[in-house]
Amino acid sequence: MGELAHSEGIELREEDKMSQKSITKAILKDLANGKFDVRKGAPFPQEMAQPYGERLTTLMKEYDDELKPEWIVKDAKNKDAIYHEYFEWNNTVAGEQWRIQQARELVNHLVFIDVKDSRETPYRAFVSVTNAEGEKVYVALKTALDNPSYLKELIGKLKTTLQNGIVFLNLLEAHI
Repeated sequence: MGELAHSEGIELREEDKMSQKSITKAILKDLANGKFDVRKGAPFPQEMAQPYGERLTTLMKEYDDELKPEWIVKDAKNKDAIYHEYFEWNNTVAGEQWRIQQARELVNHLVFIDVKDSRETPYRAFVSVTNAEGEKVYVALKTALDNPSYLKELIGKLKTTLQNGIVFLNLLEAHI
């Protein structure tokens, strides 16, 4: 509620600000005492979820209950940081990885405009699937729709996304 009010230019009352701080502290306490796990497709091993989550929670406390990727990278530069090895520190390799990520963003943000009966319908031009060799590749949505294996994978991904969205929605609505 505080974020919404703030984004609409409404000034929060002092007691609302205090209440918001209390809620944030309670959430951080839950994080500090909680159990972390990985989401499907995480780029790090499951056994690292707990130490990574604990360190990020500690880092949040150092930055007034907020977290920015830049702060995580700064923290990870310390060779003793729990997630130091997660990051690529060779700038030549990291530069190539960044360009690959930019390519993913490029492909992921293109839409195809299907025009039928003077009606335009936008949809994703390309989707990410696992090919027969087990590699992640992009294919045209039409290709995926015509391939039973790709179609099954995409339906599974969508189900997971929707289930996660429902859990998140319930969590948010519980705090209204």
